[in-house]
Amino acid sequence: MDTRRIVLHGRVREKLKKIARRCKDADLRVRYRIVLLCADGWSGKRIARALGCCCSTVSRTLDRWEEFGEAGLMDRREDNGEPKADPWYVATVQWILASTPQAFFHHRPTWTKTLLIETAWQYTDVTVSKTTMGRVLKRIGGSPWPSQARRSVSLEPKCEKTAGGGDPSADRFAAG
Repeated sequence: MDTRRIVLHGRVREKLKKIARRCKDADLRVRYRIVLLCADGWSGKRIARALGCCCSTVSRTLDRWEEFGEAGLMDRREDNGEPKADPWYVATVQWILASTPQAFFHHRPTWTKTLLIETAWQYTDVTVSKTTMGRVLKRIGGSPWPSQARRSVSLEPKCEKTAGGGDPSADRFAAG
């Protein structure tokens, strides 16, 4: 990979450094640092090694910088489309969770994410991943599992009295 040359004037360089320092998005921060290091005369391979990214990331970032300037460093995923788990979908999941799986002709006594996804699909024609269903459940504060199933199991062994008189020192641990 050849060394590319970018010229940054003082104010622009300081602005980019400031933005890179304050940036919370790690990928965006890397793209700013790529431009800054290239302006310092670093080669693409050296930048990639220093920042822990691929040479193609460096090349693509510099191409976008040359074509669009600072705007080329921004994430281009804003046009990913509408989210699948819209308010209608979330309301449908809440409605489903108000019933048992048997009410929807499933054999299981409790909900699983997969079962919720399949059931919600029948009413919304929207299929989501298990990860997205987990986010939906977190958003509504729900869980597909009943509270008694989430109850913590006591690690202390149970005690039972001996048949011979109730002396506490004669307690023995039960097997269960």
